[in-house]
Amino acid sequence: MSSKKKDSKEKSSPAAGGSREKLSEIANDIRNMTLKSEATSGETLRPMFAEFQDLLAKLEKDGDDLGDGGMTSAKLAGAVKEMSSALDDYDNCGSDEEEEADFISSMAQKIAASPKPPSATSVKEGVVAMVHSLQSAGGKKLNGSRVVVLRHNPGQEDRWEVRVEFEKGYNATKSLKGANLTTLRRLPLPTGNYRGFADIDNFDTIVPKLCELLLRSTDDFSPSDIMFTGYGSMAFQRMEQFNFMEFYASQMEQMGGVLGLGNLCREAEEPGTEAAVFGLLEGDEMYIDVLIQTMCCTGEIIKEEDSGERSGFNCPPTQLTPDQDTPAYVRTMKEGPMLILECVAKYSFAPALWAALGYSEFYHLLIQRLLRWVAREAKKTNDGKGLGSKARMLLSSMFPEIAGSLKQPISVEAAEKILSESSALLSKPSSITIANMKCLLDSEALC
Repeated sequence: MSSKKKDSKEKSSPAAGGSREKLSEIANDIRNMTLKSEATSGETLRPMFAEFQDLLAKLEKDGDDLGDGGMTSAKLAGAVKEMSSALDDYDNCGSDEEEEADFISSMAQKIAASPKPPSATSVKEGVVAMVHSLQSAGGKKLNGSRVVVLRHNPGQEDRWEVRVEFEKGYNATKSLKGANLTTLRRLPLPTGNYRGFADIDNFDTIVPKLCELLLRSTDDFSPSDIMFTGYGSMAFQRMEQFNFMEFYASQMEQMGGVLGLGNLCREAEEPGTEAAVFGLLEGDEMYIDVLIQTMCCTGEIIKEEDSGERSGFNCPPTQLTPDQDTPAYVRTMKEGPMLILECVAKYSFAPALWAALGYSEFYHLLIQRLLRWVAREAKKTNDGKGLGSKARMLLSSMFPEIAGSLKQPISVEAAEKILSESSALLSKPSSITIANMKCLLDSEALC
């Protein structure tokens, strides 16, 4: 890029920034109108949509970084085209008006979540970014590609190892400068009655829609009420022989989303697993939190013929729920969250998800749960026998420094130590250190 172009771009940045804010503002207006059914026809939305398109064209002409200078419009233009088509349908949608409105709302949110301007300091492990400004013949082909950031290259200032989306070969990675990566804004939390409805025939949308089921209530957010149908519901219903009566509706949705993602990872192998990783990382951080909570804040899962009540399952999400060892529980973990993590661990892009897990406020609970399965394997419980070896493999992938201690089942003495001391020693995310992990696995060490 010439210095003249740089100067021109710097001068246009303030105005461009205002245009980006206006884009987001219009998209939110469109979203709110459609969700509140204030728009009775596509014509009501067209003036707003026309202004939206004009702003996009202006930003592209000015070379603002919606992606790589004026390069972007590929994905944004595709989204705009889909939205325009939806508006045409909206005029004559009849009984499907609510569905079209929900789609327009979703598309508006995606368009509003355009990339941030390049900033080397915003690049970190576990984020989705866009490649830009590469000048070599081979590099230019990568401009506009999405990547997940795996790790910082040691000894190489501002160079990052990345995985390019849809690049075949599970060992295929690239080393790029942070200056050539634009961190993408995460998609906003999904809303609407059709949140989470995934059509099995549309692979391009099924992963993002399944991720929309990974929501939880917080002080300032409540998931929209939905009719739990589609691929996630089908995946959950495959477990119908087991009793999920202790689950809240939100927990059923969450587990359905995770079971659906797990099945895609297994059936579609590398492409499906990669799509799951991109889907989890491009959305709100809540997706990762809920993935962890399906393992750590799990409702009681029992066989239908089982009876009796157990305490400890109504604890806050900041606490680990009690261990479970029923066949139903083991199967649910195997085919849901553990299957996702097990599939991800096979490929070079695993470090991106491991990093994202580490940013979660519930990270320590995940590590506690994995360690408890390792310990219960030594105690020969059903959950330990079914999940212990998988937990050892995952911990070895996340923490190569302790892999040697986890090649074989641990001793009963080490298991007792983990079961009695891990919750106190690993009480917060920052306490997950190699030193603490090694201490727990050493039955004779004082922690």
